[in-house]
Amino acid sequence: MDYYRPTDTYVAISDNRGEEGPIRAYTLKVPLDRAGKPAQPHFQRLIRLRDTNGQLYAPRTADTESIPWTPNHHGFVYTSEGEAKVGRAGFIRQSDLHGNVVRDFPIPKAYAPRLGTANTPVSVIRDNLGFESMSLGQGGATIAALSENALVQDGPSASVDSSSPARLLKIDRATGANLGEFIYPVDRVAPGALPVATGASEMLTVDHDTFLTLERSLIPDKGFTAKIYQTSTTGGDNVAGAASIPKTATPTTKELIFDFGPTSMSASSIVARQLQESPPWHGSPTIGAWQLPSAIERCRVPTNLRMQEVSRKKPTSGASRQRRREDSHFR
Repeated sequence: MDYYRPTDTYVAISDNRGEEGPIRAYTLKVPLDRAGKPAQPHFQRLIRLRDTNGQLYAPRTADTESIPWTPNHHGFVYTSEGEAKVGRAGFIRQSDLHGNVVRDFPIPKAYAPRLGTANTPVSVIRDNLGFESMSLGQGGATIAALSENALVQDGPSASVDSSSPARLLKIDRATGANLGEFIYPVDRVAPGALPVATGASEMLTVDHDTFLTLERSLIPDKGFTAKIYQTSTTGGDNVAGAASIPKTATPTTKELIFDFGPTSMSASSIVARQLQESPPWHGSPTIGAWQLPSAIERCRVPTNLRMQEVSRKKPTSGASRQRRREDSHFR
């Protein structure tokens, strides 16, 4: 989710492959209570996202993840992890406020699915370990996206014994040019945690070469552990265009900023991020909303919102019947 200060409005996206209601985003407001903590969210609009043909996404054609506003607040950019096991590529896509596609951004070939015998991935973003995180920077001029774990050809996924060399991709939002690819070392799996639920789950651009990243692991019967790092691409090798990363390439550096483990704070649904104005170490602004989805997750979408589709035109009676069927998923 992302915040737009002039209207005090968030945009949030459903982590959903279209099997639990339509692939969608929401706009909402999140008031603070007297203690300064997030209170019950107020959902404003339901935005059904559309594919490049202008149609609502069919089930399992996208796996939406991260979503920031565009700087002019006329739309947003969002990611899909794709589905590697069936050869479906992930994407980074810009849409308008009605969910219509404005443009897709070029993704380097190394991220595209290439399957071998028995549909075994040879080179690709790992299934469900793709562009979980993405952020706009330099006033919206650049896009930074981070794979949750290493690409298949780049190295192993995270395990108890080894870290995983994920890729951090930087794109010029105006031209689509590849501004660089850097190796981000995802932590080893925490003791007792599930490897399939471990990785880089969100990021935030601080400046042209500095980012805040969130890494999570799920420990059965205990819940999630999470850490926030400050990472820098300065000094890291740019591996842009490499089919697979060289073994001698220097990764980005990262410094632990905050560990949820020793605290009483729940890390069960920490996937959103928002940096208020400037980094907290430069003055008063603060990092906020990392835990906001926990409140949203517990909040049932209001009944009247289900019928407030943001569409390009008034639907026909047939479309209305289809919409009612889709809205039944929210009940």
